[in-house]
Amino acid sequence: MLWNYMSFSKIGTARVDLILPKDTYSPGDIIKGYYFIVGGARKQQVNRIESDFILFNQTEGTKKVIDFTTILTSKMITSAEENTFPFAFKIPFDIPFSSNDVSYYFHTRIAFHKGIESKDQDSIIIV
Repeated sequence: MLWNYMSFSKIGTARVDLILPKDTYSPGDIIKGYYFIVGGARKQQVNRIESDFILFNQTEGTKKVIDFTTILTSKMITSAEENTFPFAFKIPFDIPFSSNDVSYYFHTRIAFHKGIESKDQDSIIIV
């Protein structure tokens, strides 16, 4: 029962962190990084890892998913185990540069068996 509560409240859930080599890119650049995943309090099955590339327009207060990447897997991650998965993403050519009004970030989610989820967010600058 305690494990079910911990899983539902995300206590002891595995964590995901998208690791990028830098934070400034240009349109057309290919970003090569990796997902760093650390196991939680008990063994969990990873179903997928998703990253949305999001444009945030601060003036309008709107967010727009520009593109996304998904990795499907059935990897079991044991307690406190560290894993990496490769990440590659091509910045679209036809997007505006970062400014006071426009910013970009990757919103990353890792989905586990039984619907448990962990999230991460990484900002980048487009010049």
